Amino acid sequence: MTKEATVSVRLTAREKSGLDADARMKGIPSGTAAAGYIAEGVRRSRFPAIEFRDGQPGRVAYLVQCNLDIGHATDKLDSWRPND
Repeated sequence: MTKEATVSVRLTAREKSGLDADARMKGIPSGTAAAGYIAEGVRRSRFPAIEFRDGQPGRVAYLVQCNLDIGHATDKLDSWRPND
């Protein structure tokens, strides 16, 4: 089970308005949307060559500056490897 922690964040009124609008569009609470963005930002700082984009199944990982998602990239690499 994941333990939750509380973090206090200061946003400008414009940032809060944008966060609220995004959360409403997704049908989730603003705090949940903010937590998702923070988690994604932490992952992005750890793995700068990977970016997340909105896709049909939700957020999809892509190689930066590439139209190839990570799943397809690994499939391509596997197909190029010689068979043992």
